[in-house]
Amino acid sequence: MRKENFIRELEHRIRRLPRDEVRNIIAYYEDYFADADKPEEEVIRELGNPSTISSQILSDYAFNDDFVKDKKGVGKNKVILTILAVFAAPIALPLGIAALAILFALGIVIFALVMSFVVVAAAFGISGIAILVAGIMVVFQGTATAIFYMGIGIVLIGIGILAFEGIRTLVPRIRLFTNGVMRVFLDKVNKRGRS
Repeated sequence: MRKENFIRELEHRIRRLPRDEVRNIIAYYEDYFADADKPEEEVIRELGNPSTISSQILSDYAFNDDFVKDKKGVGKNKVILTILAVFAAPIALPLGIAALAILFALGIVIFALVMSFVVVAAAFGISGIAILVAGIMVVFQGTATAIFYMGIGIVLIGIGILAFEGIRTLVPRIRLFTNGVMRVFLDKVNKRGRS
C-alpha cells in the first residue's frame, strides 16, 4: 500500500467527523510520513491498518462530549446503551433463551395435561361401553349380574361424558390463560426493546 492509498482510505473511514477534525487528522498523518526517515511501506507497517486507526479515532471521538452531544444529547445515550448491550449480551441472551424454553415447556405441560384428561375420559367411556355390552351378554346367566354390569357400564359412560364436557369447557380457559401469559411476556420484551 502506498502513502496516498493509506491517507485516502483513512480519510474515507473518518468522513463522519467534523471537516476540521478530518483535516487535522489527515495533516497529522501526512506530517508523520514526511518526518519519517523510513520508506513508506515501513511507516505503514509501523502505523498499522487504516481501518484499525480509524476505529480508534472514531471511538475516541465517541466519548468526547463535544462530538457526541447533539441537541438532545441522544448520541451519548446511544453509545452508553450500545456498551451496556454488549456487556449484557452474555447474560441477557441465555436468560432470554431460558425464558423461551420455560414458556415452551409450559405449553408442552399444558398440552400433555389436556391430552391425559382426554385419554382418561376416553378410557372411562370405552370401558363403560365394554362393561355395558358384557352386562347385556350375561343377561341370560343371571339378571342380577347383568344389571350390576350394565349399571357399572352406564356409570362409567356417564363419567366419560362428564369428563369430556369438563375438558370442552376447560380448553378455552387454558387457551385464554396461555394467550395472557404470552401477551405479558411479549409486552415486557417490547417495552425493553423500546427503551
